Amino acid sequence: MGNIHRKKGELPYELTGLTENEVKLVQQTWRKFSSENPECGVLLFLSLFIKHPEYIQLFDPFRGKPIAALKDNPTFRAHGCSIGYHITSMVESLRDPGTFEILVRRNATEHMRRKGVKPLHFEVMGQRIVDVLQATDERHMTPAAVNAWRKFFACMVAIIQDVYDKAAAERAERASIASAASEYYSRTSTVKDETMLTLTPVRSTAASNGGGSDRAKVAASATLPAAHAVTAAKRAPRIIRQQSAVSTKASSGSEGHKADADTTSRQGRSAAKKTAKAKAPTMEESRKKEPRKQRP
Repeated sequence: MGNIHRKKGELPYELTGLTENEVKLVQQTWRKFSSENPECGVLLFLSLFIKHPEYIQLFDPFRGKPIAALKDNPTFRAHGCSIGYHITSMVESLRDPGTFEILVRRNATEHMRRKGVKPLHFEVMGQRIVDVLQATDERHMTPAAVNAWRKFFACMVAIIQDVYDKAAAERAERASIASAASEYYSRTSTVKDETMLTLTPVRSTAASNGGGSDRAKVAASATLPAAHAVTAAKRAPRIIRQQSAVSTKASSGSEGHKADADTTSRQGRSAAKKTAKAKAPTMEESRKKEPRKQRP
């Protein structure tokens, strides 16, 4: 209800919190400054190092070089131009909060890859830009304009901080997953090594009804934890029963073959006797074949 009595241009944009009047102040002062200073990015970058010379260490190409020599350094000038382009694109997109946010996030992601760069450095850079704008254009950098610029950089730093926080959370989550996976595989490997059930056939000679035969006995040698011990205990008797069944079957087969052989042998002897008996002449036949003796 309080917004009903506000004048046009005083309603803030949802993302940035800037009103239309504040957006105009930011854009007008920046356009004037950038038009009067074609190398505005180089000027701002150089002023940052003058105020905070320790920040030079964050940039590998400029590390250890004197500040006075940076202005003529092609790499430094190129980086300064890039800063000018980034600020211009963000300032001009203030009426399009979605585009503004994407530009800020991309810039934050790019700087996040550089070791040592933190959201605090963007805050310091923002304050330095406001100082330079005030020093070069006191007339247009009114308290209202200064306040608008501070809100602009506060929104920008908040988005950058969110990018860093989400990246840190993702790294922590990946590290946690990797640690859990490593612990799981390490534990699984240890359990396998400690609970491996080695089934070793032990050959022994046992007397059976038909004679001696080899019977395979299975010996399980391992120290088993709870779950694996139960599984192994269930499997071992079954394996032993299977081995015993195979051995018994082999033994029964051997005895069966022997019984068959004995039966065949008895049948053969019986047949031979019958044949011999059939061929042998009876006493009556022998008498008939013998010549009769003539009486004297």
